[in-house]
Amino acid sequence: MYLRLPQTEIPRLQADPKLYKEMHIGPQACTDWYGFNTQRAPTDNPLVRKAIAAAIDKQILIDIVVKKAHVSATTFTHPLSFGAINPKTEQVGIEFDPEQANKWLEEAGYPNGQGFPEVILTHPEGESYQAIAKGIKTLLKHYLNIDITVTALDWDRFWDAIQPLNSTTSPHLFRVSWCSDYPDANDWLPSVFHRDTGLNWLNGNNLDLFVQAVDEAKPISDPTQRQELYRRAEQILTEQEVAIIPLYFTNAQFLVKPWVKNWYNMAYGGQHIRNWSLVD
Repeated sequence: MYLRLPQTEIPRLQADPKLYKEMHIGPQACTDWYGFNTQRAPTDNPLVRKAIAAAIDKQILIDIVVKKAHVSATTFTHPLSFGAINPKTEQVGIEFDPEQANKWLEEAGYPNGQGFPEVILTHPEGESYQAIAKGIKTLLKHYLNIDITVTALDWDRFWDAIQPLNSTTSPHLFRVSWCSDYPDANDWLPSVFHRDTGLNWLNGNNLDLFVQAVDEAKPISDPTQRQELYRRAEQILTEQEVAIIPLYFTNAQFLVKPWVKNWYNMAYGGQHIRNWSLVD
């Protein structure tokens, strides 16, 4: 009656006139992103992190590699959530800008990628993870003239490699996703990155000012003050420290038969099957 679509099937379904009419798209409360290891050279240099972030054309990855209707992101918190940055009214994070990326790389001491050391990008095993990683490798070679090494690990070895991050064996870049349980930045920023109360997926990175901002926001009831503190936290995470590269906010794609009525996508809470009905 209804089916979430795997990435590999999207092109075929889009080309089928009948099935295309049954395709539906709806937002998910999820963000796909890459984390930096800021303890290991050369990604211990914020200029290198900025250069890499600015050289990734996320829309190309969405359109050509993922082939899904995701929304490119420069911040972490999903726009459906309170405390999220509104990309239509303000710019936070690093946009795709290859010219600026090359300036940052040159300022870091690697003009046109010359002398750039090995950078290891690690992702969990899986077709979609691999496709995005190869896409990023291609973009960095094209725009920055740097080569990166892409490795895939099973989930157990992947978590062992990044928890905690260290300066010798942890990869320079690693791929993670996050889906929140409720629509508030508190379940995005501190839940994932706080070193004491969250998952601490950037363990070892210097995020003192980030922690200060989200700690200050938590007990405040005034929405304007909370919004500003979460904005500050996003700015530190994605623009000042460049501890992560948000890739995109995910949308789910479904096939829904025309005889299923009252079906609707929900970003939170799953599907309300109790409301469905079937018609001839």
